[in-house]
Amino acid sequence: GIIDGFKNRDQFVVLFGSNRSIRGWHPENNLYSERVKTIRWFERNAPDDFALYGRKWDMSGRLPTRFGALVHSIEKKIPFDYCPFPSWKGVILNKQDVLGNSRFSIVYENIKGLNGYITEKIFDAFTAGNIPIYWGAEDIDDYIPKNCFIDRRNFSNHEELYKFLKDMSEVEYLNYQRCIKNFIENESEEFTCKKFADVISSKILDIINN
Repeated sequence: GIIDGFKNRDQFVVLFGSNRSIRGWHPENNLYSERVKTIRWFERNAPDDFALYGRKWDMSGRLPTRFGALVHSIEKKIPFDYCPFPSWKGVILNKQDVLGNSRFSIVYENIKGLNGYITEKIFDAFTAGNIPIYWGAEDIDDYIPKNCFIDRRNFSNHEELYKFLKDMSEVEYLNYQRCIKNFIENESEEFTCKKFADVISSKILDIINN
């Protein structure tokens, strides 16, 4: 269930994502590169507390230029075992199984600073009772209560974040889970399939009528 504490959640932090990047240079809002920085920090400083899942992490971090594609094409042809991300556990078919056995997950959108840009990532964590560490939409607090997630913007570096996670008591963890359950059951209508269908239908009708 969603409210189960963390005693039976054997993995501390997980990250799901593909080894990709935004085309061109967008350093001011590119969170692909921030994912790689986070992965590297955990691999260096807390390798036993972190696991990486997703596609193409058996290659170096994807550079946001055509040169990045060339590097990956060369790496695919290297005739020996080469894994630049030792935390990588491969591609998982059932994301919920892993999230359900993990305390926290790194949930970075592809870009930061946009209003209303919220994808399924944070909700995947919610439905598994996993506490997401979120970074992305500038106005995330307008859509999801602050007590449902850990805001990455509140920490100046990975050391601060890691200490916060390690110091969290089970009582505090359970409180996050209760808030998540309340949000899912009572406040998340804005993100349902029905709401999405209603919005799309409304826009189509507006176009037809005008």
